[in-house]
Amino acid sequence: MNQLNNKDIVELGSGDCSKISILLNSIPKHNLDSINYIPVDVSYSALQGSSEELLVLFPELSINAIIADFVNQLNVIPDNRECMFVFLGSTLGNFTEDIANKFLTELSSKMNQGDMFLLGVDLLKPLHILHNAYNDSQNITSDFNKNILNVINDIIDSDFNINDFEHKAFFNEQKSRIEMHLVAKRDLIIMSPFINSEIHLKKGENIHTENSYKFSHEQIKNFEEISGLKIKETYTDANNWFALVLFEKFNN
Repeated sequence: MNQLNNKDIVELGSGDCSKISILLNSIPKHNLDSINYIPVDVSYSALQGSSEELLVLFPELSINAIIADFVNQLNVIPDNRECMFVFLGSTLGNFTEDIANKFLTELSSKMNQGDMFLLGVDLLKPLHILHNAYNDSQNITSDFNKNILNVINDIIDSDFNINDFEHKAFFNEQKSRIEMHLVAKRDLIIMSPFINSEIHLKKGENIHTENSYKFSHEQIKNFEEISGLKIKETYTDANNWFALVLFEKFNN
């Protein structure tokens, strides 16, 4: 990772520091003092916690955190040095196609000649692997999905009860995405002081909570045409289930 000398590393939607630590560990220590790490996230507490942890692990590193919504506020990210943008995990798969394309196009416009973009994407897998991942026996995904209702309750003081819903996740082959739903177990009436009318749900009705798109290598190749960036390298795990794609910006 010597090519990261004297560069900004901008992590979009940084969250905790578990992912970026792997990248920083691959950089020789004597090069770290030339790098400026810029985590971008909407959560102040996440930025503060991860920055403090990283400074213990990598004391040579300079960190300049930015509180922002990176989808809509790319303009607040400095561009006075060569930069490597990183978007790890597989968050792009949670965007609609239109938002993903808009994000890639706007990020490319933000980048300068020679800047790089490291993107994590979830690849297409056999159906039984996808099914088991989102319908795990420990109910981790189910609990995560149902917790959305607790978050809504906190925000609008509603009275959703997670025990009134079943988790449902399946792969929509036509749209190449996992869909997560919450299915009402009985007829429900939901109240909130912030809405003028009751919310009525019939038994069997679905609340569509999340999408997670899975990409083929052909679809990833199409990102070049969408963004104008060029793929420099693609890294995959042994099972070819996940990919890290390194793009580079070349001005026409």
